[in-house]
Amino acid sequence: MFMGFDEHLGAIVKAMEKLSERPQEKLGESEEKYRKTFESSPYAITVSTLDDGRFIDVNEAFCGLCGYNKKEIIGKRDVDLNLYTNSIDRDVVYESLRLKGEVTNIELIYRRKDGQTVTGLLSARRLRYKGQECIVALVIDITEQKRLQEEMENLEAQLRQAQKMEAIGALAGGIAHDFRNILQAILGCSDLLAFDLKEGDKGYEEVKEIQKAAKRGSELTHQLLTFSRKVRSKFRPVDINDEIHNAAKLLGRTLPKTIQIDMHLQEDIPKIEADPAQIEQVLLNLAINAKDAMPNGGKLILSSECVVLKEDLWKRNIRIRAGRYAVFGVSDTGQGIDSEAMEHIFEPFYTTKGAGKGTGLGLAMVYAIVKNHRGHILCESEVGKGTCFKVYMPVLQAELYDNKVFEKEIRKELRGKGETVLMVDDDRATLSIAAKGLARFGYKVLKTHSGVEGLEIFAHMRDEIDVVILDYMMPGIDGLSLLKKIRHMNPDAKVIISSGYPFGKNKVSEILGSVHGFLEKPFQIEDMLSSIREVIDQPIK
Repeated sequence: MFMGFDEHLGAIVKAMEKLSERPQEKLGESEEKYRKTFESSPYAITVSTLDDGRFIDVNEAFCGLCGYNKKEIIGKRDVDLNLYTNSIDRDVVYESLRLKGEVTNIELIYRRKDGQTVTGLLSARRLRYKGQECIVALVIDITEQKRLQEEMENLEAQLRQAQKMEAIGALAGGIAHDFRNILQAILGCSDLLAFDLKEGDKGYEEVKEIQKAAKRGSELTHQLLTFSRKVRSKFRPVDINDEIHNAAKLLGRTLPKTIQIDMHLQEDIPKIEADPAQIEQVLLNLAINAKDAMPNGGKLILSSECVVLKEDLWKRNIRIRAGRYAVFGVSDTGQGIDSEAMEHIFEPFYTTKGAGKGTGLGLAMVYAIVKNHRGHILCESEVGKGTCFKVYMPVLQAELYDNKVFEKEIRKELRGKGETVLMVDDDRATLSIAAKGLARFGYKVLKTHSGVEGLEIFAHMRDEIDVVILDYMMPGIDGLSLLKKIRHMNPDAKVIISSGYPFGKNKVSEILGSVHGFLEKPFQIEDMLSSIREVIDQPIK
């Protein structure tokens, strides 16, 4: 094992000090030991002059870190190579070395020869070497650790946001249910009063106002119920461009003439599975928000496009999984939203509008509808320039097979190489669709809706089966029992669990023992291919 980071630096410094102290005729063996330690180090090591940062020596690990070879580095200054993305950080390091003689665990961003950046953790000490003041520095590449840390922080933030919205949704749903009963009594009583009155009678206008107020309250409760996902959705294949055209017609009749409506629509976008009435609500709510942000007029832009994400997209703590999406956008040239408000815009009852000018439920309802459609909504805004909302909706599963373009876009590394997958799921529709996808993208498929039959297939063909996909909940023999029996026959069998329950792989492993992967239903074909490829490529422990 390699010694620790600081210990390694200490050993290098000590070796260099000994070299400086020894007579020239006795340098041979010490020089050889030093070179061996220097070159075999897992850490990037540099020796440079203190006065101008000119490199005297570097090891291969440092060349790998920065992308230059030794000839390109030795004799050059760090500023000649433009190694530091932030010159102030460099100056701070050098000043600390001049004053204190050492720096420890300083995080710096380096610029490679190819222009890419890497994050390094630097420790350095000042010493006198071969008659001049020098710096010996060790750098460890922590780029991947930083990426994983950032991803973990994003996931935690996403979880906190989801939990907060879920809690608010549950509260909103409960309030709406009780409030509806109260409104029912108000509307019922006001209707009874209205039956006994005619226009011009004393109290007639007051009763009409009560009815109007109760109806407005009813609309608010409907929005609350939509936010809490207690309104039933009627899903069917939807062409998003048709919905945008319909919304544009309505907006053209209702928006002020000072607002120009532009449309940038991509043709032949795959359909999405959606409730058209709710998609219309999303478009109209976003457009009304845009209108309110442009009191003096401006431009409203409705757009659509088909997007294929080759890898997961992270924006504002939102993770959009790799896959194919129909994306529609609503943009304006209005006042924009400041960063503080951006943190809360989807929360119910939060509004930046003046008193009496908004309920604070419009964007909350938009958020709820999008989530109910397994979609994602992103917002980008700049104060004084405008705002853009983009909604990512997964394309309809059937479209994946009907469209040859998608087949080409599936990453080559996710395709099968003739491996055999056994899939056991009691849902025949899931089984049929997944099997078609696997066969189309290079896998041999064995499938059954029966756990008992699945066990028999595995018993007869265990040597040919590369991975097993098991549904967690099945009648008869369930996923737990089936997994145990498969493990008994082959302890090294690679197994993926699929379920509509959002356990996550760690929880499934805790419940069922060791599993290699987890597929949360509903999953897209590319999610399944990615999971299978990852599991098959895992070495057997």
